[in-house]
Amino acid sequence: MRSGSGYHAGCCFLLICVWACACSQTLSAQTPDPFAPLQATFAKQQQAVLKKYCLNCHNTAEKQGELDLEQFRSVSDLRRNVTPWQRVVEMLRDGEMPPEDAKPQPTQAELASLQKWVQAVLDAEARANAGDPGPVVLRRLNNAEYTYTIQDLTGVPLEPAQEFPVDSAAGEGFTNVGNSLVMSPALIQKYFAAAKKISSHAVLLPDGIEFSSNTTRRDWTNEKLAAIREFYARYTESKGATAVNLQGIQFETNGGGRLPLEEYLQATLKEKEALQSGQKSLASVARKYELNEKYLTLLWQSLTDKTPSVVLDQIRVFWNRAEPTDAPQLVELIQQWQSALWRFTTVGHIGKRGGPEAWQVPVQPVTTQQELRLKLPEVKAGESVTLYLATSTAGDGNQGDFALWQNPRLIIPGQPELPLKEVRQYLAYLTAYRERLLDHTAACLNAALEVETATAAVNLEKLAQKHDIEPVILHAWLACLGLDGGQPTIEGYITRQTEQIQNYDFVKGWVGEQALSVVANASDQGVRIPGEMLPHHVAVHPTPQRRVIIGWKSPMTGTVNVKGAVRRAHIGCGNGVDWRLELWRGNTRQMLASGNATTRETSPVEIKEPLKVRTGDMLLLGIGPRDGNHSCDLTDVDLTITPGTAGASAWNLAREISSDILAGNPHADQQGNPNVWHFFSEPDQSVSRIAVPSGSILARWQTEADVETRKQLAAELQRLLTAGPDQLPENAPDRKLYQQLTSLRSPAFEALRQQYRPDRQPVTELTEEQAYGLDPQLFGKHPAGTSVDPSTLCVQAPAVVEVRLPSELVVGAEFAATGKLHADTSQQGTVQLKDSTEKPESLTELHAGAFRSGGKKSTWSDSEKPVIPISPVLVSENSQVKERVLAQFAEFRNLFPAALCYTRIVPVDEVVTLTLYYREDEHLQRLMLNPDQTAELNRLWDELHYISRSPLRQVDAYEQLWQFATQDADPSAFTPMREGIMLQAEVFRTRLQTTEPLHIKAVLKFADRAWRRPLSSAEQTELKTLYTQLRLQKLSHTEAIQMLLARVLVSPVFLYRTEAAPSGSQPAPVSDHELASRLSYFLWSSLPDQELRELAAQDKLRDPAVLKQQVTRMLQDPRIRRMAIEFGCQWLHVRNFDQFDEKSQRHFPEFTELRSDMYEEVIRFFTDLLQQDRSLLAILDADYVWANQRLAEFYGLQGVAGADWQRVEGVQQQSRGGILAMAATLSKQSGASRTSPILRGNWVSEFLLGEKLPRPPKDVPVLPEEVPANLTERQLIEQHSADPACAKCHKRIDGFGFTLEQFDGIGRLRNQDAKGHPIDDASVLPDGTAVTGIAGLRNYLLNERRDDFLRAFNRRLLGYALGRSVQLSDEPLLDQMTTQLEQDDYRITTAIQAIVLSPQFRMIRSAEQQSVSSVTAD
Repeated sequence: MRSGSGYHAGCCFLLICVWACACSQTLSAQTPDPFAPLQATFAKQQQAVLKKYCLNCHNTAEKQGELDLEQFRSVSDLRRNVTPWQRVVEMLRDGEMPPEDAKPQPTQAELASLQKWVQAVLDAEARANAGDPGPVVLRRLNNAEYTYTIQDLTGVPLEPAQEFPVDSAAGEGFTNVGNSLVMSPALIQKYFAAAKKISSHAVLLPDGIEFSSNTTRRDWTNEKLAAIREFYARYTESKGATAVNLQGIQFETNGGGRLPLEEYLQATLKEKEALQSGQKSLASVARKYELNEKYLTLLWQSLTDKTPSVVLDQIRVFWNRAEPTDAPQLVELIQQWQSALWRFTTVGHIGKRGGPEAWQVPVQPVTTQQELRLKLPEVKAGESVTLYLATSTAGDGNQGDFALWQNPRLIIPGQPELPLKEVRQYLAYLTAYRERLLDHTAACLNAALEVETATAAVNLEKLAQKHDIEPVILHAWLACLGLDGGQPTIEGYITRQTEQIQNYDFVKGWVGEQALSVVANASDQGVRIPGEMLPHHVAVHPTPQRRVIIGWKSPMTGTVNVKGAVRRAHIGCGNGVDWRLELWRGNTRQMLASGNATTRETSPVEIKEPLKVRTGDMLLLGIGPRDGNHSCDLTDVDLTITPGTAGASAWNLAREISSDILAGNPHADQQGNPNVWHFFSEPDQSVSRIAVPSGSILARWQTEADVETRKQLAAELQRLLTAGPDQLPENAPDRKLYQQLTSLRSPAFEALRQQYRPDRQPVTELTEEQAYGLDPQLFGKHPAGTSVDPSTLCVQAPAVVEVRLPSELVVGAEFAATGKLHADTSQQGTVQLKDSTEKPESLTELHAGAFRSGGKKSTWSDSEKPVIPISPVLVSENSQVKERVLAQFAEFRNLFPAALCYTRIVPVDEVVTLTLYYREDEHLQRLMLNPDQTAELNRLWDELHYISRSPLRQVDAYEQLWQFATQDADPSAFTPMREGIMLQAEVFRTRLQTTEPLHIKAVLKFADRAWRRPLSSAEQTELKTLYTQLRLQKLSHTEAIQMLLARVLVSPVFLYRTEAAPSGSQPAPVSDHELASRLSYFLWSSLPDQELRELAAQDKLRDPAVLKQQVTRMLQDPRIRRMAIEFGCQWLHVRNFDQFDEKSQRHFPEFTELRSDMYEEVIRFFTDLLQQDRSLLAILDADYVWANQRLAEFYGLQGVAGADWQRVEGVQQQSRGGILAMAATLSKQSGASRTSPILRGNWVSEFLLGEKLPRPPKDVPVLPEEVPANLTERQLIEQHSADPACAKCHKRIDGFGFTLEQFDGIGRLRNQDAKGHPIDDASVLPDGTAVTGIAGLRNYLLNERRDDFLRAFNRRLLGYALGRSVQLSDEPLLDQMTTQLEQDDYRITTAIQAIVLSPQFRMIRSAEQQSVSSVTAD
């Protein structure tokens, strides 16, 4: 037995039909024929009246006004064609028939009798055929319905009908009437083209099809990326990015995906008491603050947990005493620990040998030994730096906390490491020698003159004795000046030759590891290698750690002029290079010039004054990587050395070596001198150099030729060095020289520093103020009295050791030491060591430290460098305390990851990226997502990979990366990845094939929706066969699916709203699927949604209760906006008003900007009317408007700001509210430059009151757009309407229009017209009622013509719903609607439900009835 509400509803409906049929037969047998007395009246009276007064004009022969009344000889004839008699009634009622000049004229009694009789026949006919579904021709979807249907089918805002012809209106004035919806061959072609274009938006997914607003795989991929990022954004915030300069490309990285800690913490602080007391639940708090309940619960549990944890306890203590306003400080504390316990890596090469395993990886700041290193800050001369060596207890007390600072020392560039224990002794040594060295400056320079001019080796001891100088002092000055007899020694020659680069055999050179090279182009052709290699030029390339150097070894003694150029040859990436020009003499180098090359512009290399050189001196042009980044650092260089002797040949780098660079290294010059050009590299670090300021005493001494003058300069220099530069300006050359030469770091002290030994004399006694460093007695002792290594400091936490160091010692220096626990007395101890120039605030808490990289990569393919915590917790190996601390750190990380997910997805942190799309969201899943949310995220990622074809693209990316790596890196780092990448690609190819049947199935499902009914088996087979045929025609799977979709969209079943007419001679109910389609196209102008389809499939939709429930639901849906447009705006004749361009820009310049807002107001008004089930009377009487700021200002309304729309109440006092005062309706019913009372009055009469007016005569004169200066706009109309040929009609319409004269041609309120004339909006309406302005008109329509307005509205609504003209048999339904509206406060839903429940809406004529109807119409 069948059961269910659908079955019972169907049975009830069937019983009602049977009962109605039986009743009809019984009544027809018992009730007298209502047409019999009407026929008798016709024969006795009305036929004669017609013959006497009407048939002279309206006979079969003449048919004046296309009206033939002679054909009607009985009531039966009249019933067969009632349309002419409906016209007769209207013309009699309006006094248009008979004409005033007709002879003879009937009496008023005769006219009234005839009108009453015709109306009685029409009423009887209407009752006899009440409920007739009426003829509905086969109609296609109109453009709007087609567009909305496609949008609902695809889910994207496509506009496929933009190229279609404009639909015509028919019936009751709407574009959904079958009679006007023709189908032409041209339109068929447009449907084909549109279907193909729509199908190109189809995106194939792993389990089906979806549609996109785009048509390319790249755009589809970007949409999926956006969808994943939008998913992440629901749970995270976009903070935390850091600025990066990747080979000159500046961007932010590692941002986004952050845990919105402040929101969660603030909620716990605000609701702390309520949660602790049980007054509120975590679920309710999560809902209140829109937080994730899962994470809020985990956070609350951790904050209230009593289990000890050195990290979390800090947060708990703060939280317990915090107020809600303290949340930012609490977040800051947590972020400090996040920074200490997490780090971010680069994503682009995840998976390579030695590469990172993830983007966000834990840092373990727990170790048994710590290497401390601190760059000491530069301070002003004469000042000191205080170094603090802090030992803290790590927050767990100081039991067993004995720390060793092993080998604490200063690392000073260019000299041996200086133990901290020896700082005092070292300073005493140098201080003593400095005084002697400065006091003997003149003597040493005079001795240097002899060395310069000597032709043989000089005996240093005898020379020192001659000038009364200590040999060690003289040697120091000679070494500083490069006169100590030493020769430059090159250790880093580039020795490997390359005979070609990038297959160019004319580009050769010397190369080394990590792209180190000096290469030359011997041809006249410029090429890219990949940087630009100019013809006959030389280019060099450094490594991350080594400078590449071209050296010129002087074969002469004399003066030279030096010029050169440095230019970037590879602009596409990288951050440029820095360069140095140096003179290398003996063991000393002098900096001559330096600079950077970071752009396309050439960086000139030049020294302004002639340079004195000696045979064997070397001039060095060095190119180094900026910030250790050598990518794209190919650099074009040139160097020219011109002797000061007139006529001597110059040396030019490019000219001399570009043609035969491989002839040797060193390379001879073109003058026959061997070993002149040298190509080598050296570590990129600063060395001890003296840069002699131009114009200084020493610079003049070096260039002066006269010996006596040089001696005078030597004496002058000694006075400067001993007396000081107090009277010199701050930037004076001699002040700079003084600062260099008197500093203990000066190159003048280089030899003395190299000779230092701890027991070396002389040692001078230092004052207390000069007592830098530490007392040597502090070293080598344990606090308990035992001994440790003599150079080690041993302290018990908490402790701070302060070390004061002089400025001239710390310039460029670093402090270094090794920290660890004392093995015997600290088995279970924990300490933190920190070296800093800031005094620590607390030594008894665990401090969140930071970390640094253990080094730089040599090439971009190198392994990850180790990460070194800056302030780790020192423990003993295998101790219990180590395991405890590690567990507590892990507990923190589990609750507070640095990021929940990697939201960038597409990595940009490597120049050449291997990873196409990177996913890291395990923390998000673990902390926040439920299984359904995780499934949604997994689906999005799966679709991203499927759509983008990333496994296949990964193969190309890998091969490209490999080729790049062969140029300047190590490709073997990526070899282990090849097999996995290839396997994934093969698996994906297989998956593409296995998912093809799912797409065919998806097309069938799409067709089921598009055709608005279930597909038959034959239809499914047809579509499947078509797919097979398309594949046999060599179409790809994607192309075949797209063609299959296009086939569905050009099917008549889709393009037409087809309904099956029942057999027999009586109307029958439409099927539930057809009823669903009627309902959805009535309310939404589109196909049924899922709920309607399911009800139709269950045969439940025909149930009146279900229908009413669906109407209520559908009116609340956002798609009801379409009814506001397609019905409301068409009824008011403002459809597409946002494109209305018939206004004069000269008269109304603001209209173009306002028209879209005017249109939106109408749409929102009707949308609100429908969704809120408002009274139909509000259409006229609404005391509100919908406006944004721009429209409100135009209306003169206050209190509306911004672009957002809002409902503004109480506007009738400003003459607004309802459709009469809308700018759109007032503008549309006006001229281009002025108002038109005629258009506005006709609009009120025809569209609001349902009156039908005769067409105006063909020869009516056109009114001017510009009103004459002596007339008002109203007077112009009144003159025109005074014409007898026009007066009769204008009397019916102009009065309505005059009441709206207070609004100008675009609906703006006014009190005078454009000519300055006062506005007259008083009027006498056609029935003699006097009214004034919009208020009077509104009152008249609501009270005097309410029934006419409601009937006119209902007629339009019914015609729109049925898609045809309202016919005579519909009059009873209109009567019923009016009655029900009066009983239900005129609610619009009442009118809609009355239509939906009517037989006209739910039934269809039989095939026999439609055939008869077609014959009758013909």
